[in-house]
Amino acid sequence: MVSSSAAAPWGYLALLAVWPVALGVAWGISRWRPGPATAMARLGSLDGVRGVLALAVMAHHFRIAWNWRLTGRWDLPAETLFKNLGPAGVIVFFMITGFLFWGKLVDARGRLDVPRFAIARVFRIYPAYLLSLVGIAALSWAAADTVSALPAPEAWGSLWTWLTFGFSPDIGFRGTPEAHLINAGVIWTLQYEWVFYAALPVIGLLLMLRPSGTARVAALVIVAALMSLVPAAPIDWFQWHIAAGFAYGALTSEALRGQALARALRGRAAAILGIAAVGAMLALPGYPFGAIAFLLLWIPFSAVAAGNTMFGTLASRPAVALGDASYSLYLFHGLFVFVFFRMVPVEALGHAAVWLGLPLVAAAASAFALLCFRLVEAPSMAVGRRLAGRGRSPRPSEEVAP
Repeated sequence: MVSSSAAAPWGYLALLAVWPVALGVAWGISRWRPGPATAMARLGSLDGVRGVLALAVMAHHFRIAWNWRLTGRWDLPAETLFKNLGPAGVIVFFMITGFLFWGKLVDARGRLDVPRFAIARVFRIYPAYLLSLVGIAALSWAAADTVSALPAPEAWGSLWTWLTFGFSPDIGFRGTPEAHLINAGVIWTLQYEWVFYAALPVIGLLLMLRPSGTARVAALVIVAALMSLVPAAPIDWFQWHIAAGFAYGALTSEALRGQALARALRGRAAAILGIAAVGAMLALPGYPFGAIAFLLLWIPFSAVAAGNTMFGTLASRPAVALGDASYSLYLFHGLFVFVFFRMVPVEALGHAAVWLGLPLVAAAASAFALLCFRLVEAPSMAVGRRLAGRGRSPRPSEEVAP
């Protein structure tokens, strides 16, 4: 059995290889990407960081899936770094969503065309998600030890649960228990995204009251603080403190309306401070969704949202291309991790060479995600825009995070 020390040093070396390998794949595929990378645009920096975040989540799930294959338990990794990588990615993804949509609502003075918004959401999120469900069902059936048929009501109920971003132990009419872990259980974050979307009309109504900028900032500070400090006691499945990232993102949107602050956050000092804050968060012991984690990640997020490219890294063509495909990378990486560990013999799972699979999975998942974005996501977004009556083509980061 692999012990908690198995990540040193090979696991950390494999982790360091993940981003260069994935960016190399993106570089190759992005040679056919139309148009130049938006190097200095604010959304260009956000696009660039989204790919980095999705890969962090993938590394987190790789370590969990390794232990799952060995022990049958889906538990957080013992290593602090691998434990914190996934939550860090999710927290910042939620900040991106809050940042983008709050800013849009404020600029529109609270007005939201709900039908157009709903159409855009459906065509942005569902096509790739439905494709991922096909992959989960196929792997579930292939991995099943026995052939079993669910009663029709139960089978349709299971499918409905999946289609509404819920969790079901089976998918379709036959499958394995814990089928929801074949994609590393990532759909729980989409549940939070949809809750936030549902709250936008209410937020819009409040913004129609024309609160001053100071009032908006004060309200968001209070909301972010209260949400991030709420104990980890869920209301059904929803946990307020995990959703605090949306409030932090909205607060960033308000803060960056001050041009002096935005300029300062684009500087070298802010980049260095942001990188240091990320390192501090990844080294935090204990529960990874605590208030300190949010505050630490808010520092680099604010810099990136202001347009800081982190010494040009986030503005590179491969980084932006991978960011474009981050939604598919987020949805599908678990399937590649699952396949990898099904291919490794059980007796070999205790060998450190298994860590070589981490960059290999990153390469394969990144290549698939880039192709999925071009062949599935981008065309479906275009259809959604036509049906919603939109004229311009927004960047993917304006559409969904991750």
